Parts: sequence; structure tokens; C-alpha cells
Amino acid sequence: MGGLTMQKEYSFDNTLEESKAPQSIAIMLDFHRTSDMITESSAEIFINLIDTLRKQFGGQKAYICISSHNQKSEQIKKILDELVKFTNKDIILGPSFFYGGIYDYNTNTEYNMGAFFNSNKVKTFQEYYLKNLEFNIGWIALIDDSISYNTHKYYKNYLPMVAIKPSQKSYNPYANFMHRESVIDNIFGVIELLEEYIKDIKGMSLADVLARQSKLISHLSEFEIQTLIKKRDFKTLYEYLHSEVSDENLFEKIYELLVKENSDDPFELTDKFYIDKTFNLLKSGVSFREKIIEAKSLAYKNK
Repeated sequence: MGGLTMQKEYSFDNTLEESKAPQSIAIMLDFHRTSDMITESSAEIFINLIDTLRKQFGGQKAYICISSHNQKSEQIKKILDELVKFTNKDIILGPSFFYGGIYDYNTNTEYNMGAFFNSNKVKTFQEYYLKNLEFNIGWIALIDDSISYNTHKYYKNYLPMVAIKPSQKSYNPYANFMHRESVIDNIFGVIELLEEYIKDIKGMSLADVLARQSKLISHLSEFEIQTLIKKRDFKTLYEYLHSEVSDENLFEKIYELLVKENSDDPFELTDKFYIDKTFNLLKSGVSFREKIIEAKSLAYKNK
């Protein structure tokens, strides 16, 4: 089956600057509530948008993959039947994935890969597209109505990408440059978000996109904040709290985590600068004023 050999392995340590050959792009398109309402006209718009991205990022190939948790490929084929009407030699309908197997549209063949194959759609896509260096992928779009908000964080410093999430019940206040959501259903929400992304990256190269991604501050969960404190990464914690995406409802919890961590293992004097800045920032929550004053007596290791 063409395109599925894996002699070379992708490494996120490879920077764009190190890539000698112009790079292609790859798109993972979910089925249910993402593309199953596709029409001939929306398929044409979608392909034109992908072609625009392909040309902007070096004019190489664009690979499109349908990924589904359905157990057969019939519904995948229906989507590809619409898309193929508008593809060209540079826009390729690559291997697609269903629950338990791979579908090759070019030969109309299913390959049984065993139970649980493609249970994690992003992981499968990564294995067959990013880890196969024959594709030479330099940018990806992960398009899925159920994609996790945290997915984009994995690629932030390594690979230009966008996560697109249509068919949502409400707007996500933490959506950002890399993770985009729409309340518009199905392929029409996908088209809306791709059009917005293309406007936002106008004139940007892959390296430009990666540079912007690397500066992005995304919303953090309570667990991620706790991890920063455990790692004593107070600079990143302060920068996050100072950003527009921090959640003031967690300020009290963050305060408690800091005090507990200090009690368990006193902070180093080298940490004092960003700890003080963090506590001063937490003062913006009026209800913590007294607690913050008390926290000035935190213990520090004498070194």
C-alpha cells in the first residue's frame, strides 16, 4: 500500500530550519459531526482552502486523511467521493482510518489492522503521516468536533499546526491561534475556521507560524498549574497568570498550592523574584489581600 512505509522516523527535534526539502501539509478530517454533511459545493470550497494553504507553505503536496471511529469504510468513501471531484495532482487523498483498519481510496481496499486500531485518531494520524518522512510534512490540521483542547500544546514548539473543532454548543473563551472552535455545524464550521486561520496567517511562512506558536500562552488546567509548581517553574507560572487566558477563579487554589509546596519543601532564594511577583499578581483578587500579606513570611532555603 503506497505511502505507508515507515523506514525513517519523525523526530520533533528536527526544526524547520534543518529541513532541506520544501515541506508538504497533511489534514486529518473527522467524519461524525465534522464532515458527514459535506456537499459538492462545500467540498469544492474545502479543497480550495487546502490548496491555498498548500501554496502558501511552499507549494508541495497536500495529503487529506479521513479518520473515523466507524467500523467500516463505506462512510469514509462517501466523503472522499465528494472531495476527489476537486483534487489535482498536488492534493492527494491519502490513507484513511476507521476503527480497526485502513482504507485506501485509490484502490478501494480495506486493510484489517486489528481490534482497537484508530481508537486514538490523532495518534494514528501521527504514526502514519508524521513518522513517515517520505511525506515530509511541515504543517498539519487536525479537524475533529471532539478534539481535546490540550492537543495543540503538544505541537506548540515543534510543528506548525491548527486544531479545528466545529459543531460546538457554545463558544470557548480559551480558543486561540492554534486551537479554534465554532458553533457552526459540521463542514460549514470547518470552512469558517479555515478561512479565519488563512486570514490570520496571511504572508507568513512555516517558520513564522512556528515562531508565533512558540509565544502562545494557552489556558492551563489545575493539574498543569500544579505540575508547574512541583517543577518550580515559577517564571512560567507568573507569565501564565499575567496573561489574558488565566482563570481568576483558580487564584485561591493556586495560592493554596504554593503555600503547601513551600511547607513541604521550602523555596530556594533564587525563586523569590518570581514568587513575589506571583503573589503581588494574586493580590488583584481582593479577597486574598490578607492571605497574601501572610504569605510574605514564606520560608526560603538559605543557600
